[in-house]
Amino acid sequence: ILERLVAERGAAPEHVRCDNGPELTAHALRDWCLRSGAGDDEPFVRRASETEVAGLEVQLAVVVIAGFVALVFDFLNGFHDAANSIATIVSTRVLRPQYAVAWAAFFNFVAFLFFGLHVAQTVGTGIIDPSIVSPRVIFAALMGAIGWNVITWWAGIPSSSSHALIGGLLGAGVTKAGTAAVVWKGVLLTSGAIF
Repeated sequence: ILERLVAERGAAPEHVRCDNGPELTAHALRDWCLRSGAGDDEPFVRRASETEVAGLEVQLAVVVIAGFVALVFDFLNGFHDAANSIATIVSTRVLRPQYAVAWAAFFNFVAFLFFGLHVAQTVGTGIIDPSIVSPRVIFAALMGAIGWNVITWWAGIPSSSSHALIGGLLGAGVTKAGTAAVVWKGVLLTSGAIF
């Protein structure tokens, strides 16, 4: 470790300063670095303060919760929109329900291979300014979309989970940064596709 520190910092072996540490002789350097958290085979690593660790734990918790909420939205999207996508072919008895669900699941999974990621690109960058997107904005957008999906499902109103997600993104983006966050071209393009 001593040779590596000396080579990286260009100091003479008898007089080296570790990051955020005192000036030490070559013999005392190894002991000081070991007490500070660096092992024999690893370079000096500064220990994080309790505040930094707490901040990282909060960020990790936000990302994990947002990921869980995204999975909940995906589940709700499946049972909310699946009925809309297969209702006609089941009600007209073109396919039995089991086959219709398998058909819809297969084509939902492989659609990106044939049609690309244009819809995902529009939703990801064409609805609100990507620079304002944070885990909290994503969380708020998903919660809005989940809420709308549950309300429309409970009331028996046919609606789209994708449009609920776009509405959630718009609401979260406007709440965070005002109407300047809205990418009007993408919103008008998406609105035009609805009508």
